[in-house]
Amino acid sequence: DCTGNKIVKNLPKVVDAEPFGSMVLVEHLTAQEILGTSLEVGDSTQVGSPQSYVLKLGPKVPEDAGIKAGDRVLLQGTYVPVPDYGESERERGLVEMHNIKAILIEN
Repeated sequence: DCTGNKIVKNLPKVVDAEPFGSMVLVEHLTAQEILGTSLEVGDSTQVGSPQSYVLKLGPKVPEDAGIKAGDRVLLQGTYVPVPDYGESERERGLVEMHNIKAILIEN
């Protein structure tokens, strides 16, 4: 425009994320959920390795990998944050299969 400002086109809202390749989309549990308490727990509370629920598997994750959507897993390493698209209050991220170190068994 004539004021020197750039006009930015509005982009569509993100409504979902599909993992690519061997990536796995997970939803991280909060420290409060991991500790199983109704008490407020600060975000900086250390509770060991991160735990997450598997939401989706990328198309290159082998069917016999032993993991499926809904599994609770123990993670190691880094992840790629996924934009918040409003379905959950938990943080979501993409991890490589090799960053999943265990499937946790729930009762």
